[in-house]
Amino acid sequence: MDRLAKLLPETQTSCYGWTSLPNHAHFLFRTGNAPLSKLMRRLLTGYVVCFNRRHNRHGQLFQNRYKSIVCQEDVYLKELVRYILLNPFRAGIVLNLDELRDYPYCGHSALIGEVKSMVWKLGTSFKRATDSESDCEKSFMLLGCKRSRDVSKRFGT
Repeated sequence: MDRLAKLLPETQTSCYGWTSLPNHAHFLFRTGNAPLSKLMRRLLTGYVVCFNRRHNRHGQLFQNRYKSIVCQEDVYLKELVRYILLNPFRAGIVLNLDELRDYPYCGHSALIGEVKSMVWKLGTSFKRATDSESDCEKSFMLLGCKRSRDVSKRFGT
C-alpha cells in the first residue's frame, strides 16, 4: 500500500476502494494525468521486484494482465465500492463488519473514518438528515452483508 500511496499523487489518480486477499486484489481507480496502464505497470512491476527479492526468486508472479472495466454511473460506482470492500467478508476471511474494520488489507476502515487513508469518502451519497457520515456508510455496508448472506443461502455457497 505504501507503493500505491506514492504512485497515486504522482499520476493524479484517485483510489475509491481497495482490498487484497491471499489470491487476488481489487482496486477502484479514477485515472488522472497518466493512463491506467502506466499506474498498473509501475505498481505491479515494483511489487514483483520486491517480492522476488524478498523470496529469492525470479520471473513473473502474476498469471494474467490485470482486468479493468469502465464505470460511468454513480449507482454502479457505489455498488463497486461495496463489492470491493466486502470481498474479505464474502471470502470468509472476516465474519462481520467489526472484523472487516480491523482487516488491514482493505479500505473499509478508511471509508467509515476509522483511519486516514487515500480512499475516497462516499459521504453524502448515503446520508439521511439524522445520520452521521460514518453511520450512513456503515448502513450501506451492512445492506451489502445482508445481500451476500441472502445469495449464499439461495445458492448454497
